[in-house]
Amino acid sequence: MAHAPNLIIRDGTPADLDACATLDHRLETEWVWQLSLRNDAQDWAVTLRQERLPRPIEIAHSITSQQLTHALRWNQCWLVAELAPEQVIVGYLVMIQDPLHPVGKVRYLCIEPSLRRLGIAVRLLRVSKQWARNHQLSLLHAEIPLKNVPASRLFQKVGFHFCGFNEQNSPESDIVLYYQNSLV
Repeated sequence: MAHAPNLIIRDGTPADLDACATLDHRLETEWVWQLSLRNDAQDWAVTLRQERLPRPIEIAHSITSQQLTHALRWNQCWLVAELAPEQVIVGYLVMIQDPLHPVGKVRYLCIEPSLRRLGIAVRLLRVSKQWARNHQLSLLHAEIPLKNVPASRLFQKVGFHFCGFNEQNSPESDIVLYYQNSLV
């Protein structure tokens, strides 16, 4: 692994919206999750297995400034990772606080592709955990598309645990995996 760049993790501001939205949100992976369901009169069995693909696939994803603005209307944690001293935004995280429960929901996490796998996302998630503790949250939650194995691995690396799935949760009708991390 290459050395992590010199970063500043700071709170996002409205002036950062366009820079965050224009980051490349696509990812390439050689792995996917294979989901199998089996049920009979007595049992339900769910199996998740990582499968290597014969060639990498690209997963397209984009976000607009308007989507970020909408996510930021609630009590939130919005962090940006900025190269120092260049002051160039290379990543961000948005976590929304549930208004009824002490739960933080990681909504968006993106790192510039050329700087992925350097620990920037781990740093953003660690700072977001501290933000959650400072706001008396006891649980963090994340929804990850089934095809995004790199994100699943990242969240597991920082202490999140698989806690469920939904077959029709996203607008693209992709299966999402739920992860959570207890802070107590």
